[in-house]
Amino acid sequence: GLVRLQMIDCENQQDNKQIEYEFKSGKKVIKKQNKYKPKSESYYSFEIKDNNILYVDYNVCHDIENYHFTKFVKDIHKTCKQNIPIACIVDLRDNEGGSDVIIFPLIDWLQKNNIKTYVLMNGGVFSSGVFGLIDLKYHLNATLIGTEAGQTAHHYGECLNHFVEDKGFSYCIKYFNQTTFNTKQNVQEFPIKKVIDYLGPIKPDIYLEEKIDDVKLGIDGQLRDTLEIIKKEHSINFTN
Repeated sequence: GLVRLQMIDCENQQDNKQIEYEFKSGKKVIKKQNKYKPKSESYYSFEIKDNNILYVDYNVCHDIENYHFTKFVKDIHKTCKQNIPIACIVDLRDNEGGSDVIIFPLIDWLQKNNIKTYVLMNGGVFSSGVFGLIDLKYHLNATLIGTEAGQTAHHYGECLNHFVEDKGFSYCIKYFNQTTFNTKQNVQEFPIKKVIDYLGPIKPDIYLEEKIDDVKLGIDGQLRDTLEIIKKEHSINFTN
């Protein structure tokens, strides 16, 4: 039936947000917020590609229960300790967001080891995934490869889910409209305009679309081509 929805105190009281649902019958239900939960529970993984290139798949900005991102980065360190990668690809494609501070242990490790970083991006990058792009660009001067992100740096965020009986919906409670960007848990602030185009969707440094033939064959052509770009840029490491 028809439902009239009225938001109650969704702006200021971060731990006390509620929403009121009024059904056509006059029945009212008041429920507290449900935090956004990603579709996938495999939020991040890594492997070493040909010629000692570290590949990190980072598809959701959330910690895995019982395997936090800090532990994940420690495992990367253990694997690469004896043979530091010549480059790293951070795959942010289709990253729908979460918490932007999750990625900082990886940024710190890459920075400490002076590893050239490349970021795969596409139109499926939203919310804190966008902030991840900005952080990687700012702290590591990462090369962004792929297609435009799905959002601008200024956008609606902090998504919440609500369910009443068998119906549900998502909504945003915050609008990010800053000309500066807080990073590393608000320790540091820098102007977004110095990093990316603030007024439009975040664009890659190297535009690289998916190819129809690759999609038909189930081949990740963007990753393949990114590996080739890295090989050319680091050709000194590929000599006999």
